Amino acid sequence: MALPCFAGQGGGGPFASRQGEIRGEIAPADRLALATLYVALMSDLMLTRLGVTAGDLVVEGSLAANPAYAALLAAFRPSQQIFAGFDAAGTARGAALLAKWPPRNFQPPRLIAALPCAIEGLHAYRNVWTKAVLER
Repeated sequence: MALPCFAGQGGGGPFASRQGEIRGEIAPADRLALATLYVALMSDLMLTRLGVTAGDLVVEGSLAANPAYAALLAAFRPSQQIFAGFDAAGTARGAALLAKWPPRNFQPPRLIAALPCAIEGLHAYRNVWTKAVLER
């Protein structure tokens, strides 16, 4: 179990004052999976704390290339549709569209709907993780 914060010295975020901690043993081959789960859990927690409970979510940038991240987020947020976008410059493109609104010849980016993963014990793990994060 990975608990925040792993931003390093001078990093930011809601748990910047805490030192990251990995509880339990993790095989080197499983570190990427743990990192993906950690980022999905942090994303879910922050969306919940922001009160985001409805509407579609679009994952872009480097996380869009990780289908496991989108599938985990979809499992954690069943009332919302999660999409992976393939526009590496989506944020910049969106800002440019707003600056020149209404757009001419706008082609929306291709989005792929994420299917929630079905991992036995995932929601119980999420509950234990969330409790551990908030009690630290």
